[in-house]
Amino acid sequence: MPTVLVIDDDPTVVLSIRLAVPDWTVLAAEHGLDGLDLLRRRLDEVDMIVLDITMPGLDGYWTCLQIRALSRTLPILPFTGVAEAVPFLQELGCAPVLLKPVQPDRLAEELHATLGMTPAPAVSAVLNFAQKQAAVVEQTARQNHAALRVGLLASARVISVGLRGLLTAAGAQVLLDANSALTLRRTLMHMRINLLVVAAGDYAEAAPIAAEYSLPMVVIASTLAEGLAISARIDETAAVGVLVITDELAPQALAKVLRTVVAGERYVPARLAAPFAGSPLSPQEQALLMLDLQESSTREIAQRLGVTPETVHHYRTRMCRKLDVAAPAELRHWAEQWWRGQPELVYS
Repeated sequence: MPTVLVIDDDPTVVLSIRLAVPDWTVLAAEHGLDGLDLLRRRLDEVDMIVLDITMPGLDGYWTCLQIRALSRTLPILPFTGVAEAVPFLQELGCAPVLLKPVQPDRLAEELHATLGMTPAPAVSAVLNFAQKQAAVVEQTARQNHAALRVGLLASARVISVGLRGLLTAAGAQVLLDANSALTLRRTLMHMRINLLVVAAGDYAEAAPIAAEYSLPMVVIASTLAEGLAISARIDETAAVGVLVITDELAPQALAKVLRTVVAGERYVPARLAAPFAGSPLSPQEQALLMLDLQESSTREIAQRLGVTPETVHHYRTRMCRKLDVAAPAELRHWAEQWWRGQPELVYS
């Protein structure tokens, strides 16, 4: 039976081809770099290639040039939504471009027709030059690909957009942008990443998935309270980082944190471990306020501090006088404002 290599970052395409030609052996690669690696290992086994054009890492144009460097006669079926790719791919001896979407019976027909074709790539000085450039582009893409391959989980769209922009500016490749744990789990079955970045509100659902796939994780909080709550929950031995977004967070500082966690180290900044150092509060009062921000009950706080609930109330009253706030309910606001106003907050 024929063996087809599908190079496409959409896992549904691989499934569609398996259903269209159930008797064939279908190999899958999610982008050009993985596809070239697989083809170089199994060139003698592969009978044809189905190639997407728009992919992360190394797109279909450069991938096709590199495939032709490996074999001038291997049938290639471009399967894409990019109509303008047609002339370029025809010169490389590809089958006529099959534009997405397509009906299953048409897909099966095109697969069989491509398998029976005899490629005839054009020969020209321009194409020879392009193939030399393709080798350079592949090498550069591999250097970038070996860096930060990130999956992002943020159920709130506005947070997702902001985090994606910040991660891209930090040099990360955001290969997966999920808005639910279910989508994240399903996509991870078909995609390889080396770091999971999670909005703090989605941490509880993300943590077991990160453990299941042995993924390092960076949790990004919007407030000091969120950051403290997450820091208190993470395993001290896990490769997990916790950050709180501030206006001062520079992309290069975020990149350093991401690389730290990918390397298997834990990252909780000192300013998050002791957020009120230098404030007018005593160490006992600082500890109480940190627990308040984590929404611990008065009874839990009393047990953690080794005092009575009445003493906790007394501490809160004294803190209000010290900080000139009207009521204990305003302490949270003071804490956030004071912490954000300190220099070199988290990312030194």
